[in-house]
Amino acid sequence: MSSGHIITQRRKCMGLTQEKLAEQINVSRQTIAMWETSKQFPSDSVAIIAARFLDIPEEELFEQLRWDRLHQRVNQLEKQYDATITVKPAKEGQQMMGLLKNATQTIDDVTITVTRIYKSIYWVDPIHGKTHGIYVTGPYDIRMYHTDKKLIVHLLRENRNPRMNLTFSRIYAEDNLGNHFNSGGSGGAEDESVGEYAYRFAAHFEYPSPQASSFILHYDVVNGHEDECDALLFEDVPIDGEGITRTFNDDVITYNGVHWHKRENLPDSCQIHLVHNMAREVRHVGLAAITDNLGNQYGSTGGGSWGNNKDVFFENFKKAIDPKATSISFKYLFARKIFTFELRDLPLPS
Repeated sequence: MSSGHIITQRRKCMGLTQEKLAEQINVSRQTIAMWETSKQFPSDSVAIIAARFLDIPEEELFEQLRWDRLHQRVNQLEKQYDATITVKPAKEGQQMMGLLKNATQTIDDVTITVTRIYKSIYWVDPIHGKTHGIYVTGPYDIRMYHTDKKLIVHLLRENRNPRMNLTFSRIYAEDNLGNHFNSGGSGGAEDESVGEYAYRFAAHFEYPSPQASSFILHYDVVNGHEDECDALLFEDVPIDGEGITRTFNDDVITYNGVHWHKRENLPDSCQIHLVHNMAREVRHVGLAAITDNLGNQYGSTGGGSWGNNKDVFFENFKKAIDPKATSISFKYLFARKIFTFELRDLPLPS
């Protein structure tokens, strides 16, 4: 039953016309008609109002709306790529979890646990944690939606030492045939339900050889707590500066100025552009103590790199730099220690 059918059914049970319902939730009658025929879907904020007035459980309506929106997107992709796409819930992988061996390792109060392994599932609802699969057949390869191309690993990282501010360094895998494959990306969020310093995330890889049956996961983190790091100081460097270098143990960091960077959630934020010519193990943590010459302080929201050149990267500010400022100072942090985890004999899903 679609979200439109749920709304229609409840409206009729309450003896309401489309006009009366529209008046009660402050939308037009045409909008109600579009909802009920699934030509348009209510926003989350309006859906809450409608659910409460119609006495529909909010989670029931939201769950159906998520599916309706996904099916709408799938229909658009089918037309765009002339492909057939089937959408179905992803299996929760309980049998796979029973096969996990050596899926937990602890080093210096830090524990890494593999909680789930699966493949070819791409659409994840980050708010409610529900995962859905999009499987594609047809004459065209729809990259992100193509089946049997990715291996996804869910992990839980637990840290019981408040003096450890853990930062991702590197993650890669090796199958039992000796093939190496790097992570194509990862992301996650804190999980206070597990612990104050617990962090859940997922990493995806190119799927290994079909002949492989298991793999080893290598995961490196560094302690980014400022007191546990070596600092390279950039002091009073011009905001529009370029080619300013500092050296630490043969690692050369080049500062290339502050640049405006408009983003949807931070429309007036800025970035520090840097080049890291790495000579040693990667112990990069990030930036700290960012201030301008007027005394303003700026926090970092993390950063990234450009294209395939991982040496060229940036750090984002939490707010725009003061237009009256002419120079900036900050610390570039190097962790003193890398924690290397090796989780062995992890089963590959068939």
